Amino acid sequence: MVEQDKGKIEKRGEKTDLILAYFDILGFSRMVEYEGLDKVYDKYTQLVQLIKSFGGRLVITSAPASSKGGRVPVSGYQKIKHAFASDTFLLWTKYDRIGFPPFCDSCAEFLCRSLELGIPLRGAISMGEAIIDLEKRIFIGMPIIESSIVEKSQRWIGIGFGNSLGNKKYSYINELEHFIRYESHIKAGKDNVVQGLVVDWPRKWRKTRDYDVKDVLNELDVDPNHSDIYSNTKAFVDFSLENSDWIEKLVERERRKLAET
Repeated sequence: MVEQDKGKIEKRGEKTDLILAYFDILGFSRMVEYEGLDKVYDKYTQLVQLIKSFGGRLVITSAPASSKGGRVPVSGYQKIKHAFASDTFLLWTKYDRIGFPPFCDSCAEFLCRSLELGIPLRGAISMGEAIIDLEKRIFIGMPIIESSIVEKSQRWIGIGFGNSLGNKKYSYINELEHFIRYESHIKAGKDNVVQGLVVDWPRKWRKTRDYDVKDVLNELDVDPNHSDIYSNTKAFVDFSLENSDWIEKLVERERRKLAET
């Protein structure tokens, strides 16, 4: 990894439970060929500045109250680190179940901003033990292996999850509005490595931008060999909007179940 954050969130050579996002730029060689190194470098610089703004970010989230039920606000600081080389970006932080949704929200913003810069990203998020030694540039661990496999097992612009999400240690999710169930992005024969839950980045876009992301996608859809990627992504954008109330429906179903018992 060439560019890296010099700050430390783990000791050298120490195994750490991480939540890690792996992003790959789609059509990178074409981008360099048609836009030139200088323009691509400028875009990278802006993305890195965005990532650095996540470092030491104040996180306000919610967690279940004690035995009384309901939820209470929780706040704290989350340090997101990064490294990248060529067309691959890594973002990571120490795993904390309360900090899991805010990390995914940061990844959603990273993807949205990349689209604004004309950089289509395909990403995957995994959890588990890893050793990241920034001084020696050593990156090893199951989150890196799993996320790289999951990233390649999708056919869209978006962020999926690997099977580590099914591990009881990492499966707690306290803020569902950052996610949505979806499986149409999974390549044939890869449903055994990709979970059916994804980051609902179009919801993030709708909340923070005042123009249609499909206009951006249409501008980027210039290579006929990859048009299906953009078609799949626009289908997901529509799905996100059409199912924006899925959490309310889920809660209502659970209430009915409780009432029937």
